[in-house]
Amino acid sequence: NKLAVGYSYVAWNNKHPVLQSADVRWALAHLMNLDVWIKRFDFGLSEPTVGPYSPKSDEHDPAIKHVPFDPKAARER
Repeated sequence: NKLAVGYSYVAWNNKHPVLQSADVRWALAHLMNLDVWIKRFDFGLSEPTVGPYSPKSDEHDPAIKHVPFDPKAARER
C-alpha cells in the first residue's frame, strides 16, 4: 500500500485589511509550528513541504526552505 499523495495548507485572505500587510503574513507564517500540526492533525503521517509537490516527487525543489517556527521572529515583524 502507498500513502495517498495530497496536501493541506493554510491560505491567507489577502483582501482582509489585517492580512494585506506582508509583515503580518510573515509573522503568522513564523507562528505555524509544523511539527505540532503534523503530530496533532495528520497523526504524524505527513511531512512538511514548501509547495504543492511532495518532497518525494521530481517537481519538488529542495533549495526552497519553509519558514521556521520562530515566535521571536514573528514579534520582530
